[in-house]
Amino acid sequence: MALKKILRPRYIIIMIILIAIGGYAAAKYFDFGEAAVQYDTVKAYRGDLVQTVDVTGTVRAMAEIDLSFESTGTLASTTVEVGDFVQKGDILAELDNENLQYEVDQAEATLNLAKANLNLKLAGETYQSINVSAADITKAEASLRSAEVSLVKADKDLSNAKITTQDDINSAELSLIAAQNTLAIRQADYDNAVNTTDANIDDAYEDAVVVLKNSLSAMTTALSDMDDILGVDDTTANADFKKYLGVLNMQAYENAKIYYTWAKEAKNEAYDSINLLNTDSDHADVWAAIPLAEDALNEVHKALTETRLTLDNTITGSGLTSTELSTMKTTIDTDLSTVNTRLTSLIAQKQVIQNLETSNTTTINSSELLLTSAEDAYDQALLNYETVKNTSETTLVAYETAVETAKASRDIQKAALDAAKAAYDLKVADPRGVDLAPLQAQVDSAEAAYKMALNRLDNSRIVAPANGIVTKINFEVGEQVTISTGSLTTGSVGGVITMLATDLFDVEVDIPETDIIKISMGDPAEITLDAFGDEILFAGEVIEIEPAETLIQDVVYYRVKVKIVFTAEQAVKNGMTANVVILTEEKKGALIVPQRSIIVKDGKRIVRVLKDGRVEDREPVIGLRGDGGLTEILAGVAEGEEVITAIREE
Repeated sequence: MALKKILRPRYIIIMIILIAIGGYAAAKYFDFGEAAVQYDTVKAYRGDLVQTVDVTGTVRAMAEIDLSFESTGTLASTTVEVGDFVQKGDILAELDNENLQYEVDQAEATLNLAKANLNLKLAGETYQSINVSAADITKAEASLRSAEVSLVKADKDLSNAKITTQDDINSAELSLIAAQNTLAIRQADYDNAVNTTDANIDDAYEDAVVVLKNSLSAMTTALSDMDDILGVDDTTANADFKKYLGVLNMQAYENAKIYYTWAKEAKNEAYDSINLLNTDSDHADVWAAIPLAEDALNEVHKALTETRLTLDNTITGSGLTSTELSTMKTTIDTDLSTVNTRLTSLIAQKQVIQNLETSNTTTINSSELLLTSAEDAYDQALLNYETVKNTSETTLVAYETAVETAKASRDIQKAALDAAKAAYDLKVADPRGVDLAPLQAQVDSAEAAYKMALNRLDNSRIVAPANGIVTKINFEVGEQVTISTGSLTTGSVGGVITMLATDLFDVEVDIPETDIIKISMGDPAEITLDAFGDEILFAGEVIEIEPAETLIQDVVYYRVKVKIVFTAEQAVKNGMTANVVILTEEKKGALIVPQRSIIVKDGKRIVRVLKDGRVEDREPVIGLRGDGGLTEILAGVAEGEEVITAIREE
C-alpha cells in the first residue's frame, strides 16, 4: 500500500524535481567539468619495410661433399688422386666432351657472325658510297638546271611566234576587211543576211548554255569522286586505305591533292558564272562563262590525271583490295573521259560561235559581192586569210610541242634529282629499329645458344667447390656415369669424387616456433662473429631448415643452417659464436603505421584515424609486420592521414 501511494503521479513529479535540484547542487558543490582529451598521432607514410629474425648460433664445419656430374656420359679423365689437396675452382674430372667443345666453338662462331651482321647494319654505308650518291645529286641538279634553261628558251620562242603569226593573221584579216568593204553597195543583201544569221547565233548561244551546264555537272561529279579517294575535303573518306595511296610515288599523291584544290577553286569560280545562265541570257554573259568553264575543265583534267597516277602507284592491302582499287581506277578513267568530252564539246561550241560570227561576216560580205569581180576579190582575201591562219596554227603547234617536250624533260630531270636525293638520304639515315630488331634477335638467340653450349660443357666437368682434400674416387676412367646431385654425407659412397672441405662452414641457429614460419630456403642473412666484432659483416644464406622440432628447456625450436661466406684471410674457426640477422621479407614503398596504432575492438582489428578533430574507426587490411614495431597497411588508411597511437585525458 505504501509503494502504491509513492508511485502516484503527483509523488513521481515531486521526486523528479527533488532529484534535479539535488543534482544541480552537487554539481555546483563539486564543480564538475569536461575532461580535456589529448591524442598522440603519427602520419601514415610510405617507406621501405623489412622483416628480420635475429638469433644467435654457432659456426660448424661442413661434412664431406659428394661431387657428381650434371650430365650423363663416359668418364674421360680424373686429375686428382685420393689424398690430394685441391683449390676451389680446380677441375677434378671430365666426361668425354669433345662434341660439347665443338658445339661451344660452333655456337661462339654463330654468335660472332650475328654480332658482325648487327654491327654492319649499325655502321651504315661507307663514305665512298655516300660520296657517290652526293655526286649523283650534283649531276642531277646540273641536268635539271639545263632542262629549265631549255624550257625558258622554248617559252620565249613560243611567245615570239605568237606575235609574228598574229601579225600575219592581222595583215590577212585587213585584206579581207578591205574586200568586204567593196561589197557595201549590197546593203540590202547585207541586211537580209544579218536577220538570218542572228537566229543562228542565238541558237549557238543557247546550245552553249546547255554545254556549260553539262560541263559543270561533269566537274562536280569528278571532284566528288576524287575527294572520295584523296580525302581532301572529306578526311574520313579514305581512312581505311589512305596508308596505301601513292606508296610507290608519294609525290604523285601530294600533287593530286594540290591539283584537286586548284580544280575545285576553278570550278567554284566557273559555277558563279554558269549557274545563273539560261537560254535567254545575254550573249556577253554566256561568252564570258566559256573561258572560265574551259579553264576549270582543264584544271579538273589535271587533277584527274594526277589522281589516276596516284592510283597507279597505290598498293593493295587489308584496307584496300585489288577489286576496290580497280573500281577506283575505272571511276577516274570514266571521269577523265567525261571531262574530255565536255571540254571538246565546249571548245567545239566556242568554235561554232566564233565560226558563226566569222561566217556571218563572210555571209554578209558574200552577199555584197554579187559582182564577179567583187566575189573574186573577197574569195582571194578569204583564201589568203585562211592560209595565213592555218600556217600560223601549224607554226604555233610546233612551238607548243617544243615547250611540252622541254617541260617533260624538266620533269624527268626533277624526278631524277628527287631519286638521287632519296638514295642519298637512305644511305645517311640511321638504321630503323624495325631493321635492327631481327638482327638483335639473332644475336640474342645466338648468345643464348652459346651460353647453353657452355653450360653443357661445364656440366661435363667436376670443379672443386672449395679448398679441401680428395677422400674418395668412386669411378674409373672409361666407366659410364649417370646424372647425380652432389650432397653432404657422413662418409657413405655418394658421387664420382668425395672431398673434405677445409674452408666451408655454416652457422647452426635455433629458431623459435613463432618465427620459423617467416623463414624460407634461400633467405639472405647478415652475420657477425664475436671473435671479429660487430664492425665486420659476413654474408649468409639459409641452406637448410630441419622439419623436426628441438626442445630446449621445454620450449619448441627448429634448427636452421645458414651458409657463411668469408675469405681465407678471415680464418673463421669451428665453434665461434655467431649473431645472425635473417632477412625474411622486404617491401619497397609500403604504407607504414606503428604497430601500437592497431588495437582490437569488439573482436576486430581497428585503426583510429583523427580527421577534422573527430576520431574515425577503420578496419585496415594489414600486410607485412616489419621490424621496429612497424606494420604495412594495404587498405583502410591513406598516406598522410593521422593515426592515433594513444589517447590521454587531462
